[in-house]
Amino acid sequence: LAAGRYFKWASHDDALQPGYLQACVDAMEQNTDAVLCQSDIDYIDEGGNSIGVRISQLPGADSPSPSRRFSALVLLPHDCQAMMGLFRRELLGRSRLLPSFHGADRVMLAEVALFGRFIRVPGALIRIRDHGQRYSQSRKRPKDRAAWHDTRKSGQARLPVWTMYRAYWKAVANAPLPGPEKARARLALFEWWFRNYNAARMGVDLIGSVFPGFVGTAERFKQSLLSPAPGPGQARGTKRR
Repeated sequence: LAAGRYFKWASHDDALQPGYLQACVDAMEQNTDAVLCQSDIDYIDEGGNSIGVRISQLPGADSPSPSRRFSALVLLPHDCQAMMGLFRRELLGRSRLLPSFHGADRVMLAEVALFGRFIRVPGALIRIRDHGQRYSQSRKRPKDRAAWHDTRKSGQARLPVWTMYRAYWKAVANAPLPGPEKARARLALFEWWFRNYNAARMGVDLIGSVFPGFVGTAERFKQSLLSPAPGPGQARGTKRR
């Protein structure tokens, strides 16, 4: 229903600093090829205390090449907080918007990256809250995640990582890209299997459809022994250093 030039989602548990919207609007007005603008992020805890600040920009997401931007969004680890940025509504409207499955925000960001650059304004002007009741922490079972996205799917077994991967391919197929750009974007999806333990995540998805508790166990193992959760986990590590 939005009709303005720009659009922004706002989570109930996050906060914007004064000047956030003005800074992002000014940047978007100066960069007419941008689809999204975000500031750096100050991650905070339940009480509003800072956990640490992270630069929001993914390397390559501001590239003039659509395939380079798409590759950054699908191949590099990130916490999808660009979703809380300021979108150019007309370009956002070219996407299939936000589908209803775990990882849908990742797909939408990758798709809109095919339409324009992601830009950044300096300074931590958005405060994103990390707490035990947020979706990523409180819902680990596949069926619980499916029901959170769409109550009609309550109790249904899902394969969200496989669904996400198929959606990436559809996004590239539907994008109005020159042949070479589309080919490079598809090559990134073949590379996807060898990045960020994605092949293992596909296996976890299959096992989780039979043993739902396995998904949460696998995610905790990865975050504690292999790599921290993008966003709050990385912010805590940066602050400790």
